[in-house]
Amino acid sequence: MNQSVIDVVDPSPSKVAIVSPLIHEGQEHFRVAEADLPADDFRGRIIDSVAEAVALIPAWKRLMQLAVSRNPYFDPSFLLPAMRYLGEGKVSLLVIEASQRNRKNTTPILCGVIPVVFRKVYGIPMRTLEIWKHDQCFDCTPLIRADCKEGAWRFMLEFIHNDLKANLFSMNTVLGEGDFSNLLTEHSFDRRLSVFHRDAFTRACFKPLDDEETYLRTFVAKSTRKGTLRLRRKLEQLGELNTEFLYDYDAQLVSQFLDLEASGWKGTNGTALASKPTTKLFFEDMMQRCMRDGNAVVVRVTLDKRPIAMLIVLQQASRAAQFKIAFDEQFKEFTPGTMVEFDEIRRMFADAIEYSDSCADPNHSMINRVWGGRVRFQSLVVANDRMLPRIAVALMPIVQQAKHVFSKSRSESKS
Repeated sequence: MNQSVIDVVDPSPSKVAIVSPLIHEGQEHFRVAEADLPADDFRGRIIDSVAEAVALIPAWKRLMQLAVSRNPYFDPSFLLPAMRYLGEGKVSLLVIEASQRNRKNTTPILCGVIPVVFRKVYGIPMRTLEIWKHDQCFDCTPLIRADCKEGAWRFMLEFIHNDLKANLFSMNTVLGEGDFSNLLTEHSFDRRLSVFHRDAFTRACFKPLDDEETYLRTFVAKSTRKGTLRLRRKLEQLGELNTEFLYDYDAQLVSQFLDLEASGWKGTNGTALASKPTTKLFFEDMMQRCMRDGNAVVVRVTLDKRPIAMLIVLQQASRAAQFKIAFDEQFKEFTPGTMVEFDEIRRMFADAIEYSDSCADPNHSMINRVWGGRVRFQSLVVANDRMLPRIAVALMPIVQQAKHVFSKSRSESKS
């Protein structure tokens, strides 16, 4: 379905019923869940194969609708292709389930999902479970069902420490604000857990104001607005300039993005998706699944029907995340990347997007000029209640600082 900049309709049928995870869950949100309320008899299991995980998809999609944070990177349409092509057979799925309340002999309710690997932190010789973060993932916030979040999260940590025998649990790049962060903080305080905060940062995000014009006037400098408009008009003099918002899967569309990205500096450096067979296969599989599920949008700017800028957006109802952007470097003087971001802002207002994560570097100069909000992420390590893991967590700030000093000394000596 090709659509103009003005006429944008989100075909996702779930859009009306879902409440934003960073906004307090309202009554309407929980009325949706009354048909399958979970009991408090939580149980955990590990799934090691993608084939076995596929059977979870219906329950997994339901969890996505009702999660505290609807992380698009942990949606099955994204995560299963990642596990298949990027996981190297080392990634497992940790699943928390419960019975349906007041019902017997029914399908278990999925209450929590995270991809996990066993990996050492700072070389410390302790059994450490970590939420899997690969190069194509920019948010590792766990999927936890909102209407049982306290019990499910408590059980997940107990399962990790007691059943999986992990001394440490590492979470890299999880939300540092909103409902999940509050859940994490409150549980850590109540249980007196030993926690080491490895890192924290903010990056650009979109949170709408009253309308598009107000947003642009508030967050985007007048010189940037006028400059981008002037360059767009100059580009229009070279041919027919169009912006399309594409929701329907098309294999040719996916190939166009791969070719466009590979034609630039990422292709030269070997970091483009098409540079490795595994990332190319992952992207093709993921885009097919996401677009057919209504969980991805492609913004395409064309000049005489030739793509000069493309943006891949992952979307869960009224929430979005920018996954990848590419542009034709022959037209870099016209700032096509900035143009496609202005078009995306227009689309987000038309589609009533309540929040979008830029997934960009915290100091990304172009994104920071056009996106006015900031969202906080954090990385942390949680110890179990035994003495040695607690001591290890207490010593981690010293280890981290020592590694930083050593790394800085090596770089200075080389220069």
